[in-house]
Amino acid sequence: MTNAGLTSPADTSLMINIRHFLLVVLIFMPGVSTSLMSLVPLAAFVLLTIVHGNIQRQMLFLLVGLLLLTIVVMFLRNTTEIALVSVRDLTEAIRLLSLLTTVAVVLGVTDVQFVRRLLMALLLADLIVSLSQLQVLPSAIGGVFGHFYQSSFHLENALGISKRALGLYPDPTTHGLAMGLLALFFLGYTVNSKDTHSLIASLTALSLVAMSQSQTAFISTVLGIVTLFFFKVITQPTLRVTILLGALFGGALALLLRYAEELSYLFLLFKVGLNRNSFQRRIQKREDSLEIMHDEPLGVVLGWGKDYLGSTSAALDNEYLFVYLVYGLPGLFLFLAILVALLIHGILTKSHVLLASTVLGVVAAYPASFFTSFKTFTLYCLVVSGTIAVNKLPAILKR
Repeated sequence: MTNAGLTSPADTSLMINIRHFLLVVLIFMPGVSTSLMSLVPLAAFVLLTIVHGNIQRQMLFLLVGLLLLTIVVMFLRNTTEIALVSVRDLTEAIRLLSLLTTVAVVLGVTDVQFVRRLLMALLLADLIVSLSQLQVLPSAIGGVFGHFYQSSFHLENALGISKRALGLYPDPTTHGLAMGLLALFFLGYTVNSKDTHSLIASLTALSLVAMSQSQTAFISTVLGIVTLFFFKVITQPTLRVTILLGALFGGALALLLRYAEELSYLFLLFKVGLNRNSFQRRIQKREDSLEIMHDEPLGVVLGWGKDYLGSTSAALDNEYLFVYLVYGLPGLFLFLAILVALLIHGILTKSHVLLASTVLGVVAAYPASFFTSFKTFTLYCLVVSGTIAVNKLPAILKR
């Protein structure tokens, strides 16, 4: 007989295989239907909980508690006439739970080699689709995948007009940020060992960041790389790392100048800066949303919810502002506390990839979605699980 909550070796093997399968589904999941993406992590968590017994009971209690708390807050908004209980706010609660269950599903993986092979496969598939979209490879490949991963708007505007590669992601920014994460992951291997395959993979990922022509992803990735190398040099200074950093930035600069015409949208960042139209539109959206919230000051404590903000909540392009408006100051403080805890954890455990990836996300969250986007957040969790830091995470997350 086995103790309650424990599993036999056969059960454990089955659980690992199921978890690997679920990771493949999460990483390669189509990006058009957000409702589908909300249900998959929840279904994955339920399946793992059933297979793994009651060892995840603490996490289940936490999720149920958060769901009940969210519903209570929504009804408090209703009684104070901030906003009526709506389907949009209920689906937002489900989306939040899906993000939390993604943490439980992904960070439970300790098979680093599997994570590395999976990310290599993702990088290769994304490269093939991106080159097809840019017509370097037969365009039929990109056309087939486009129906599953991109909306007609981005296929027509981002890809058709601006020639910004979308890969296996719904928009150029999400694509660029995902490839930036992969670049940091494989650069972590490169600086810690003489791994030629990881160096090639990291350079490929950086090329895909450039192909996406996402200015947000470009800035975030550069700052992530600087963080990784700076912290590596501070903790373990070596001449090889310094040379690698210099060669990396020197080569990247040369290639950017070589393909300046093809990357004309990306180069608007250097020509126009913050005066570009897309950034100014984002500022206007934020000002409009802040004007709306002034009508109900009690929302500072309870949040205003997505329904109160109307269509504005879906296009804020600022994760910090989104969390504040939907969940209020308590939600924002919790969000910031988690980000600070991740940064401190990366420093204390000397996990260069965790620290650099979190810096990438913290920067990207200002003009885009990163931690609240399933595509980038799942990949972020997987990158974290593929580093040494996963062995030092709290036990409840490893379970």
